[in-house]
Amino acid sequence: MPSESHVYRPEDWPSSSFRALAEAVESAVFIIHGTKYRYVNSVAERLTGFSKAELQGMDFWEILHSEDRDAARPLAMGGRQGHKVPNKYPIRIVHRKGYVRLVNLTASLIDLDGELAIMGVVQDITQDENQRLRIEEQLRQAQKMEAIGTLVGGIAHDFNNILAGITGNTHLARMFAGDAEKTVGKLEKIDQLSFRAAGMIRQLLAFARKDMVDMRPFAVKAFVAETMALVRMDIDRDIDLRVDVDVPDDLLVRGDVSQLQQVMMNLVNNACAALEGCPRPEIRVSVTPFVADDAFVQAHARIEGREFVQISIADNGCGMDEDTKARIFEPFFTTKEVGRGSGLGLSMVYGAVQMHGGVLEVESTPNSGSIFHINLPPYIREAEPESAGQSTELLSGHGECILYADDDPGVLASGSEIMRSLGYRVMTASDGQKAVDMFRERAGEIDLVVLDVVMPELDGLQAAQAIQALQRDARLIFVTGYDKTESLLGLDNVSAGDVLIKPYSVASLSQVIRRKLGK
Repeated sequence: MPSESHVYRPEDWPSSSFRALAEAVESAVFIIHGTKYRYVNSVAERLTGFSKAELQGMDFWEILHSEDRDAARPLAMGGRQGHKVPNKYPIRIVHRKGYVRLVNLTASLIDLDGELAIMGVVQDITQDENQRLRIEEQLRQAQKMEAIGTLVGGIAHDFNNILAGITGNTHLARMFAGDAEKTVGKLEKIDQLSFRAAGMIRQLLAFARKDMVDMRPFAVKAFVAETMALVRMDIDRDIDLRVDVDVPDDLLVRGDVSQLQQVMMNLVNNACAALEGCPRPEIRVSVTPFVADDAFVQAHARIEGREFVQISIADNGCGMDEDTKARIFEPFFTTKEVGRGSGLGLSMVYGAVQMHGGVLEVESTPNSGSIFHINLPPYIREAEPESAGQSTELLSGHGECILYADDDPGVLASGSEIMRSLGYRVMTASDGQKAVDMFRERAGEIDLVVLDVVMPELDGLQAAQAIQALQRDARLIFVTGYDKTESLLGLDNVSAGDVLIKPYSVASLSQVIRRKLGK
């Protein structure tokens, strides 16, 4: 802290130093004597909104935030004999129009016509501070989101095993139901619900970074059309749902189709809930190109590039106040009544959009509805876009032998029965060690090994390594509730397409088996 012994006098300054100081003073904001401004420059005018003439007639602390005036009083007293000047500290300045700027103030004692005065150099750090606060808030948000990772990872395996058993048995029941139209219809509904539940789990796992998603390019326009066709089947017919897609047919994004469908369906379902009691309920879904401005880039420092595809979902429902809007992406936060929502929906949406390198924003006002903007980076390539849909064709076997290992008895029973119905002979094992022992004894008969990843004794990876030690070119497929890891892809003769996530469709299983058998 400078004191009177640190006062700089003109006779002490070489001419070059004087010129440097003159330049510094010209870039500084003010010089005060006592409590009055003796000098201000154009920086002060821009910072405060007052003219130089107006400032030179004001006391020093008149432009300070009321809560900072007591803290700044020693600075104003510093120009008096015997007082010290606080050298550096942040302080808030109130603009003439009422908004507040945060500045770093550096103060020095100078000799002004034989008397002590204070030269204050001010650096406006409002934007830096806002950026810091945004980054801190994003970090807190990420930490809150990460908190659900352990919970989800713990339940995902068992939950997806249950779903795999459900979907396997519904497929078999459809086969046995014959022409019983109503029975088949109900079973198909169960099938759809099971895969929707599985989609929720996949969102949670991807958000917790415990899952590898199926990222691939696809056409936005076709994707939105397909998704909204599904949405129309579920929402109330009284709701006026309109879709406006203003992008070229060949505009692509790269992502997981299933997860992004879940994101859109979740936001539409939330919009429907917000429309309860609304006399003319409306939902507008629009897709447009979006070019980010500087404010958007500063608010979302992790994004790359400025061009996005913006999918907006707007409703004219109840809207949200600022407090609610600030918390909607927190895990387990919900405004719904007990039993009507887990509070996980929007946190999963938030995580899924981030995982795709995108930005999720919301605009909302009480009683005026809400708009959610999903901003996704476009994907550019020369090849034709991949279809957003998946083939439902069942491919049959020709009597090949499959060794199938899973520690869940229900999944093992239904899975082996499905494979037999597809035309394969099936051997079963209830853990990894038994699978290895069976392969050692009967390797000459086995054409393909299907392994659950999480099993007792030996897990799927360990069993696969032991099997490949016995036969290097053994064909392997992995099925898992969540643990689709890079370690599996390090095995010989194993690619990403050889890993199925439970619950998988029978069509997907049949296609992977045929591809792996090379027939």
